[in-house]
Amino acid sequence: MKKELIGIFVCILFIVTSIPISGQITKNILIKNYDEINPSNNYDKWIRIFGGDAPDWGNYAKETSDGGFIVGGITHSFGDENGDIWLIKTDNKGNLIWDGYFGGIFDDFCSDVQETSDGGFIITGYNDTYDKFTQFTLIKVNSDGELIWEKSFGDIQQDCGLNVRELDDGGYISLGFADFDYNVWQSDIWLIKVDNDGNFIWDKKFGDEGNFQGRSFDITDSGDFIIAGLCNISGVIDDYYLWIIKTDNKGEIIWDRTYYNDIYSHGRLDIQQTADGGYIIVGNIDFNSSVCNIWLLKIDSDGEILWEKIFSDFAPYQEAYAIRETFDGGYIIAGKTCCNGYDSDVLIIKTDNQGELLWVNNKELKGGQGIYSVEQTKDGGYIFAGSLGKGWLNSDICDLWLIKADSNGDYPTNRPRNLMHLMIFDLFPNLFPIFKRIIQILV
Repeated sequence: MKKELIGIFVCILFIVTSIPISGQITKNILIKNYDEINPSNNYDKWIRIFGGDAPDWGNYAKETSDGGFIVGGITHSFGDENGDIWLIKTDNKGNLIWDGYFGGIFDDFCSDVQETSDGGFIITGYNDTYDKFTQFTLIKVNSDGELIWEKSFGDIQQDCGLNVRELDDGGYISLGFADFDYNVWQSDIWLIKVDNDGNFIWDKKFGDEGNFQGRSFDITDSGDFIIAGLCNISGVIDDYYLWIIKTDNKGEIIWDRTYYNDIYSHGRLDIQQTADGGYIIVGNIDFNSSVCNIWLLKIDSDGEILWEKIFSDFAPYQEAYAIRETFDGGYIIAGKTCCNGYDSDVLIIKTDNQGELLWVNNKELKGGQGIYSVEQTKDGGYIFAGSLGKGWLNSDICDLWLIKADSNGDYPTNRPRNLMHLMIFDLFPNLFPIFKRIIQILV
């Protein structure tokens, strides 16, 4: 009888795992795989979904020197239930190699992760201390994800790290904001320099009376820093300007300029130096509860506007999170669209070097989702990180997802292809751990 029961469950497992969508348990992480090879160009196209039974999402992904990928995100499923920084290392197919959780008893958040010259990784974000105060956090791990050091900066206000880069001297530079106070609606852009052991060297704060937030920065070819941030001096919520600051390698301002006056303050900004020595910036404008448009801005090395584009035709609401210059001199933008205020779809935009639209991928997938980072990979494709909703029965729960797209921004769909898929992967997303446990008990 025991053998017959085992045989029944093995058959069920075979049926489940033989469908085009497969799952497995590794380190208690439910991993769903979607794969496809494009025969026309042989680019890998796949989706990897990592998560548990609570909200998990990815904020940044990048190809590593070994051809794999590093992903930084947040998990509420593993580690401390209040939320931990989640670091995932995969091979070139997105298969899990290792993962690690970092944080204390309160919420911890990963904004950015970068590979370092020693093969390890540097992470920035924030950690909650008490009573909703947060500290600017830097974490260094080795190539196996083991903690080397962790540093926090800030006092009893809201402080947060958003971007980090390694410097030629072996130290690190990180951007965020400091001293955010809800009572007076004020904060400063904060640039912090540390040595290779995380020891504080210097910092610079930018801002005066008002709300100033650093959102993104890049290191220029000359070793200076270009910063994109928000500034609000009127005191009116959502009355923000884009503030671009060029500093030297000590954080001293070379020039600064403000642009536009309707930047979405809760959206993201991204800036990158381009091959011609200028800068490309993406942000979000004209925001209200049902409308948001994407703003693409190109400036020269002195901050003069060369051109700008507004994208507003993909849905009533579209939002951009990240931009990168591509090998052909154009730009790739990652974000989302939203039509009803709740469900969202992935948005990928490709433009030429003048910001003219070449193609757009706005796939409608199963479960609300967004992608928060984009990087072009060595093969000419793209890697994206973001979050994926579990479906209409789990609307408050999401997983971290990693997308590998081809050079046209195409990737496999995760839509159920039959009733079995819908039943297993939407209605009952935790069947794999149950099946595994039953087999262990019977055996």
